[in-house]
Amino acid sequence: MSFKPRASPARFGEALRRAVLRWQGRGALGRFFFMHKPPGMRLRFETSPLTLQTMESWLLRQPAVAKVERSIYLAEEFQFGGAMGANVAHDFHAADSLLALKAIDREHRGVISASAEVLSLLIVSDLVRRMTDDAWEAWDLWKRMEITGRRPKVGRALAKEMAELVRPFVTESETVLRHIAPAERALLRTAYENNQRTAVAMRRLAAHNQLLFHVREIIPFWIIFHWNRWGIARQGALTVGIEATLNPKQ
Repeated sequence: MSFKPRASPARFGEALRRAVLRWQGRGALGRFFFMHKPPGMRLRFETSPLTLQTMESWLLRQPAVAKVERSIYLAEEFQFGGAMGANVAHDFHAADSLLALKAIDREHRGVISASAEVLSLLIVSDLVRRMTDDAWEAWDLWKRMEITGRRPKVGRALAKEMAELVRPFVTESETVLRHIAPAERALLRTAYENNQRTAVAMRRLAAHNQLLFHVREIIPFWIIFHWNRWGIARQGALTVGIEATLNPKQ
């Protein structure tokens, strides 16, 4: 089951994050993740019907929530490589959701040392590195963003411009990290740990032929879910820039 509250992640996210951690600490809630679906959000709770009622009541009491609708959650297993691949994807989404809520709140309050877009760029670049074996495979994965419909056709000049913009975050992440405040470095460490756990799990499934598709055809959908969650507007431009940066033919 999922809920669709009419609320902004920036205004409501931190209260939601704290509530989720509280429910999980009590053992009342398993995995949780959200998507940013303007003009509101879509929340997915892995719990019992009775607990869902409690969570719905909590949502309705929040001043930042204008309206709450219930909807059936579709797991979208196919695009994640089948049931087992979808289970790992949901592990990723669950951890990533809590990080996104924290980053969005810090950015909204003006206390963040790097924008949500920069943090997201570092996270997805790290994720792709862990899911691939070399630079060619990483480039190939970004090329496959075409299957999501989020890779626009652009000229060489724009691709070059975007590559110059994203290159430090893709190829020199350690240097970038030195200029980020401790709070954001801690957030990124948690994100990288999540990337590692889920990469190991996906590689294990691939090794045992338990995925419907190659990992490089699945992770583009993880990235789209991540970007929507983090509220990243320049998805197409970032895709083109990263692809151009990693292009081994240039």
